[in-house]
Amino acid sequence: MSVPRRSQTRDLLDAACPAMPFRTPDGRPFAAIPNGPCTFDAVPVYSAAFRDWMVMRFRSQFPFPPGEYALKQVCAHFASDARESYRVHPVHVRAAGGDTRIVIDRAGSNGQSIDITADGFHLESKENIYFQPSSTQLPLPIPKASVDNPFDKLQSLLRLSAESLKKCREWLAAALHPTGPYPILIVDGPSASGKTTLARALRALIDPSTAPITPHPATERQVLRHAHRGRMLLYDHVTHLAPRVLDALARVSSGASIELREPGDGGNPIAVSVSNPILLTANENWKPRADIESRAVRVSLDAIPESEQRPFDEIRDAFDLLHPALLAALCADLAGFLKSKSWPLVVRRVIPRPAVPIAPPQAAPLPASAAVAAHSTRRPRSPVPPIPSPGVHPACVVKLDEAQRPGT
Repeated sequence: MSVPRRSQTRDLLDAACPAMPFRTPDGRPFAAIPNGPCTFDAVPVYSAAFRDWMVMRFRSQFPFPPGEYALKQVCAHFASDARESYRVHPVHVRAAGGDTRIVIDRAGSNGQSIDITADGFHLESKENIYFQPSSTQLPLPIPKASVDNPFDKLQSLLRLSAESLKKCREWLAAALHPTGPYPILIVDGPSASGKTTLARALRALIDPSTAPITPHPATERQVLRHAHRGRMLLYDHVTHLAPRVLDALARVSSGASIELREPGDGGNPIAVSVSNPILLTANENWKPRADIESRAVRVSLDAIPESEQRPFDEIRDAFDLLHPALLAALCADLAGFLKSKSWPLVVRRVIPRPAVPIAPPQAAPLPASAAVAAHSTRRPRSPVPPIPSPGVHPACVVKLDEAQRPGT
């Protein structure tokens, strides 16, 4: 008697069994996929990263890739399990923690993170914290303390004044705080003053990426898409930004909400909060709007004489040698802030987001006769829009399609 042939969907489901479905507090279906002996990465169920991982697992057992139908069926199975699961975990990008502990994801395949407390910092496996990887993320080096102050060498390398170095160092500490709001760093100066080089170095120090400079946004939706995909936003050579784009930057620094639509959501989008550190470079003549200026830390650079300018590759190689010591010094700064429970003024000056949504003003009640007349001619009610997440003003909600999510 012949044995019935197993379906490809069943084979793919068995191959993907190491993945653990769970959901985020806002209801998004995720899967924790192994990234080491006891560590996991968190990826959205309907993302290209999860599909690629399933194909890799399937190819390790069969000489051909799974079909599209099997992939869709298994994704739907994991999404259903995640939405009904009792496992609820927040998912972070690069940094997590709170007022007593900060955990920085080193990224890469080693599954290690940097755990910072008031007693110092050390490396540990990220067993109980879920980070969402990105296709453009680069790993952070292992922090190594140095006898000499590495920020003094960085000041000499990038030709910074003592005041500019202090502002950059405090902004870096603020950018690694797990929760916003975040100050906006504006680096301005004339041509050939090293604005882009400084911006690249600051980005590489805490959030290295294969594409460190974010493309200039033309719309509000693009700003929120960039904020949802990564940790830091870096816009270079800003000369003019549309008012709606400036509105979006101000909201992202303080906290905004976007709506995600996913397959199988039944037409009910999910509201997700975003809050990101922002870095802008501009010429000395660019004047930001008042609401941007109130959230900003400004660093002004002077032009570098042509005889003293250095090739970018030479500066990058010198920075790479300083990177482990710079990261260790920055972690020591964070440990000191956690111990003293006092953060730099650059962090405290940012306007905090409201604790609850602001309710619209109530209209005056109609007389009884007018109310009856209005009731008799009332039109059918339109669908009620989704409620934004707590702490975000309803005007900050902007829709974002599933196709614009990271890893898709």
